[in-house]
Amino acid sequence: MREKKLLINTYAALGVFLGMIILFGITDKVSAREVHVTTTKELQQAMKTALPGDEILLAPGTYEGKMGNSNSGHSSSYFNSDQSGTREAPIQMRSEFKDSPAILKGQRLTSGNILRITGDYWIISDLEVTNGQKGIMLDHSHYSKLSHVSVHQIGMEGVHFRDGSSHNVLEYSTISGTGLANPNYGEGVYVGSAKGSWKTYAPDADANTIRKTVIGPDVAAEHIDVKEGTTGTVIEDNIFYGAGISGANYADSFLDLKGNGALVRRNKGYRQGNEKIVAAVQSSNQIDSWGKNNEVSDNEFYLDNADCFIMVAGKNSDALVAENKRFPEGNQYKGNIQIKTETPAEKLPPVAPTNGQVVSVTSDAVQIGWSYPDQEAGIKFNVYRDGVLVAMVPTLRFLDEGLQAGVTHNYEVKAVGETGLVSAGIQIMVKTLEPVSEQPGDLPEQLTTWDATQIYTAGESVFYKGKRYRAKWWTRGNIPGTEKWGPWEEL
Repeated sequence: MREKKLLINTYAALGVFLGMIILFGITDKVSAREVHVTTTKELQQAMKTALPGDEILLAPGTYEGKMGNSNSGHSSSYFNSDQSGTREAPIQMRSEFKDSPAILKGQRLTSGNILRITGDYWIISDLEVTNGQKGIMLDHSHYSKLSHVSVHQIGMEGVHFRDGSSHNVLEYSTISGTGLANPNYGEGVYVGSAKGSWKTYAPDADANTIRKTVIGPDVAAEHIDVKEGTTGTVIEDNIFYGAGISGANYADSFLDLKGNGALVRRNKGYRQGNEKIVAAVQSSNQIDSWGKNNEVSDNEFYLDNADCFIMVAGKNSDALVAENKRFPEGNQYKGNIQIKTETPAEKLPPVAPTNGQVVSVTSDAVQIGWSYPDQEAGIKFNVYRDGVLVAMVPTLRFLDEGLQAGVTHNYEVKAVGETGLVSAGIQIMVKTLEPVSEQPGDLPEQLTTWDATQIYTAGESVFYKGKRYRAKWWTRGNIPGTEKWGPWEEL
């Protein structure tokens, strides 16, 4: 009888444990959720509580937002989220039916962001955004994508990558009717912030891409304004309709390049008889060392008459141009502009990897990872440790074993093309953990990158944005380093 009772108690305890797994999600991965919404309140709540892997599906209809902490969760946004997805499990938000897109609507043209995202790894698609001061605002958001969105009837700018937002994409979208309340700030797409706002917003909105998007007509300011402090903006395969550019606040071109290293290629622009447009593209130097090294190539501009320029580089700015066409024939370039001699593709090195990170580390091993855009067949990666080539791998990760404890190593990763040409590199610095105790049964601690879906208990350690943190108590979803009295302590 005693043995039978003990067996029953054992099964009961196992049942409680399995119940806890179901209740608290103590599994390797939290299952993605489909969250169906039909009302503004449901949508705002879904955005505020989104988890990595969630797919928020909007039924057809108009969702008229309300600002404020008790509504959207933000005082100046109609729809807002501070939540983040992950590279493996982004948060998705889209219309349930592509042919009947949901409409996100603000209440007036003079106030509020219609849609604001401050988290990382979002995919937003198949939506209409209208009737607010600003359309879509990404604030310190990284690796997010806006796809097949329509932004129209906006008081100021249509889409803004602001406050350090980097590595984001806007694609297959339309933007029109911006600057209706204030044409001075009616840009179609605004990348970064003007130098006067750097005390409020981080300037380095880098490596953002705007592609395959139709901008205009009735965009009051520049179609795309790339601000000083930004680097590596890619503008490709877009169409610009110039009717409606107002000339207000120096808006007299499709594109204004004030940052560095922008790549403008394969776009088409139509002046549509708008005499306010004096050049298809301009670059300018707003602050020392900015407005430099921008490249404009393989574009077509229909400029109505001979006077309008393909590109003008203002004082102390410069550009590299190649193979641009204008119709009809007329003025081409003005200012410090170098015409590039084309290099055959087979002689060009591949682009460099990005997003270098430490995946895990122990006292004798390091695993690093990186990203590569549209990885082509045949691309491999050279991995250097402290300046010495240690491996060539075909994947986006590398495990380096047999290392000494407590030693800092500098890794560099370069892409290698099929012709053997090597790209520029990215740097990843990491220190192996200190030697572990020799007490019997001790195992080396292993640190992994923080994951919002995982549960961590007291004493567990993680990496997050290059720093090491230890959990002080049970936690899930609390971002390390963001809460002064939160569950994480920096090591």
